[in-house]
Amino acid sequence: MPNPGALIKSYTAEVAIPGRTIVKFGSAGGVVPAAAATDAAIGITDQLDAAQGQVVDVVMSGSAEAKLAGTVGAGAPVASNASGRAVA
Repeated sequence: MPNPGALIKSYTAEVAIPGRTIVKFGSAGGVVPAAAATDAAIGITDQLDAAQGQVVDVVMSGSAEAKLAGTVGAGAPVASNASGRAVA
């Protein structure tokens, strides 16, 4: 599906990261799953899982699908739970 205006960058996964996970910068310059609503998330990984040390694409602008950890209403803002899943 086209994603006009998308900014997608590649980073190294510092830990194993499932696809469609909200991520933040890790301590070694790569990315890790966001672990709280207050984390400074940088984007959402694409649909592919990444093992530790693999390259993962992160959608940083435009639209992206995220795994949900509960019910989220259409158009509602989301944040990360402790597993990098989206919550209202």
